[in-house]
Amino acid sequence: MTTEKKEFLPFTGKVVNQSVEKVDSLQLAMGKPSYVADMHLSGMLYAKCLWSPHAHAKIKSID
Repeated sequence: MTTEKKEFLPFTGKVVNQSVEKVDSLQLAMGKPSYVADMHLSGMLYAKCLWSPHAHAKIKSID
């Protein structure tokens, strides 16, 4: 991660028919884009959704 600050023009509300600067172009071209899934923080917890193998089954208990 870099701590560079980029200067941006204030948003004027007019985007149609104008070029828009892509802020992640360099990272994408280098194959190094940063995604939330790639971030690892200390003490981070993980979760996973688990689907039932039996459709419409009634849950009797949860372990």
